[in-house]
Amino acid sequence: DWDVRNNDLCFMMYTGGTTGWPKGVLYDNWNRVGSMRWGMASSGFESAWDGLSYSLLNDKSFLRGTADNFLGQTGPLGTILVPIVKMFGDILSKSKGLRDILYPVLTDDVTKRLIYQYLWPHLTGQPLTYGLLTGGRLSMIVPASVMHGLGYEALFTYECAMGATGIFQEPAQPFDAKIFWETVERERANSVAIVGDAFAIPMIEELERADREGRPYDTSSLWVIQTSGVRWSAHLKRRFLDLIPQFLVLDMYGTTESGIGFGSPATSIDKEIPEHTTYMRKGHGYSASSLLLDLDTGEQAKPGCERAQFVYGGFMGLGYWKAPSKAKKDWTVMDGKRWFLVGDEGYVDDKGGFHLQGRGGGYVINTGGEKVYSEEVEEAMRKYPGVKDAAVVGIPDEKWGEAVTAIVELEEGRKATEEEMREHCRGKIAGYKIPKNFVFHKVLRTDVGKIMRPELMEVVEKGLKK
Repeated sequence: DWDVRNNDLCFMMYTGGTTGWPKGVLYDNWNRVGSMRWGMASSGFESAWDGLSYSLLNDKSFLRGTADNFLGQTGPLGTILVPIVKMFGDILSKSKGLRDILYPVLTDDVTKRLIYQYLWPHLTGQPLTYGLLTGGRLSMIVPASVMHGLGYEALFTYECAMGATGIFQEPAQPFDAKIFWETVERERANSVAIVGDAFAIPMIEELERADREGRPYDTSSLWVIQTSGVRWSAHLKRRFLDLIPQFLVLDMYGTTESGIGFGSPATSIDKEIPEHTTYMRKGHGYSASSLLLDLDTGEQAKPGCERAQFVYGGFMGLGYWKAPSKAKKDWTVMDGKRWFLVGDEGYVDDKGGFHLQGRGGGYVINTGGEKVYSEEVEEAMRKYPGVKDAAVVGIPDEKWGEAVTAIVELEEGRKATEEEMREHCRGKIAGYKIPKNFVFHKVLRTDVGKIMRPELMEVVEKGLKK
């Protein structure tokens, strides 16, 4: 007879190697099942709740997309709810006063507690959910590799939480955007999970190509596209929303060790899409505890904090396979509770918004004694018209210790000079962060979208010699 316990080890997944060599993360039954049934989805949506509430009340296309492509896939319940939600949306669109009344109600702490602490755990991951609410009608397509945390966890979180159907394109590798959109159209997929710009760029280019040729893809079944693992440029989110206005674009933050910690949403109604910003609730979250830690004081970060790090205390891994010293460094205990130091670092604005700058322990350049997060500089360069992708490395420099050096990949037929790129960066990032060297070359990435920096260092070395 088998005796299965909550604390039995059941799962090991290797990290993507963002902050060093890949490490095997161990999970027991309690943390793995809890995370996939409700932990990751709830923590991601809870942190994005204020933005989602605003969009549902004010963005008619997003509300109708939610009705058709989410509620509409929930079987008998959807048949009842969809026309009611659409009718309510028509009323909302004509009444600003009603919208102004409902928004503070939806975003109140009492409402969030009701939804995420009491309702969500008893709704998701339950036989009732599978049988009466979804019954496999919801579907998700995952072009990202399933050996990667984002691909695996997005797919199985939807399956475990809502009984959704997983869709794979064939062939899966190498990624082909044309096959992807044909699969979405044929299978009527509702959700998509990708890994940042490396997937977003060819997907958008294929949509735009089809539109130009007068044969647009049918994307009317889609409701949400989510990403994690690498940064996702704001201008690419905007291009997606221009092409698919009912889309919810959800930037999810987390790690293999912690799962998803928080999400940053965007919909077509947003006039400006912020660069990697989320608004964290004061105190611990209701669904899966998370908070911002002030790196200078060791206390919970407050508005105006200049150096903050995201930490997670929900369902999480137990440690690393055969690396106890590393695990001791990355997990900590505060007030009797176990936390994982995610490493996402940034600052907190006066309103409590957390602005991600980079991942501590990731690729950080020390130039003249100043810390430069590569992701922040890459993001600034990708906003330049005609730039398809960008990466930043630090090369040895007698004066600065390390010189910030950019590899810039341009769109076909586009041109740019080093001075044009420098001028573009001025005002967007601090002067010491502006690259001192530029090399125009294809940005090399792994199959899961990670920048191949050692290989790019060789590209830079050859490029600067020329």
